[in-house]
Amino acid sequence: MSRVIKLKRNDTWLITGTRTDSAGDPVSLSGNTVAAQMKFGDTVITLDATVTDAAAGEYQLEKAASGTDVALRPYKCDVEFILGTSVDSSETFTVLVEEDITNAS
Repeated sequence: MSRVIKLKRNDTWLITGTRTDSAGDPVSLSGNTVAAQMKFGDTVITLDATVTDAAAGEYQLEKAASGTDVALRPYKCDVEFILGTSVDSSETFTVLVEEDITNAS
């Protein structure tokens, strides 16, 4: 089953993750660059990707609220782990962008 992450339009988006091997154990991200994009058709949303704890394989994906005024729909997303000329991608998951009901600003 594909993982689904729900985010609200016009909110700050933050997705945290851990790179793991087939046994579920963390994989070190030492020396890695991380990149991620969400896509639906021709729409591409680039997320700011940061390694937060290289030894533990932890990273975060973020998008400021000013960049999240996008269409309400399910987007496909994956994470690329880049080490030198080697590129390895995570499983594809779904990011469901939902309507933000409360707008207090």
